[in-house]
Amino acid sequence: QTGILDWYTILSGVTSATFLLHHGALWLVAKTDGRVQQHARQAAAWLWFGSIGLTVIILTASWYVQPLARTSFSETPWKIILPLAAVLSLLASGYLRWKNKNMPAFLCSGLFIYFVIFTGAAAIYPNILPGLNPEYHLTIYNTSPGPEKLTTTLYWWIPGILLVGVYFTILFRSLPAVISASSEEDH
Repeated sequence: QTGILDWYTILSGVTSATFLLHHGALWLVAKTDGRVQQHARQAAAWLWFGSIGLTVIILTASWYVQPLARTSFSETPWKIILPLAAVLSLLASGYLRWKNKNMPAFLCSGLFIYFVIFTGAAAIYPNILPGLNPEYHLTIYNTSPGPEKLTTTLYWWIPGILLVGVYFTILFRSLPAVISASSEEDH
């Protein structure tokens, strides 16, 4: 029985929170030192193991819960590369953290999240929001606003995403490489 808080929705929420907590802990490991980094490193280690376990559980559950995923992966077998890339990225983030390569570990964690999202989208494509009855699926075809509106959106999106890129470039370049707990600078 599906609902607003069924077991799969709760599992997805806990899994997503664990992935993001792991990613945030790796950010703290990469950008701090001292006790903060030490605690973040311990948290990242535990969250990494949790992420591995939850990845296996959510992939298995998704395979059984979402028939579109089974169909999609059997019809286009190349898509198996996506969950494999996700798992490899997660394993790499743990290995790099263990080797004290903090920023590469953080970047691999980001790749992991990217590949998890991409895997989910590819698994149900061309559906955007599947329904219980296939005639009620929302797809890329029946939800498209039309070429003229897509063109208008693209004209706004390109400069908007460029501004976001410039903003984050300025933001991250203005931060110190490592934020020290003993630093007396204003941050």
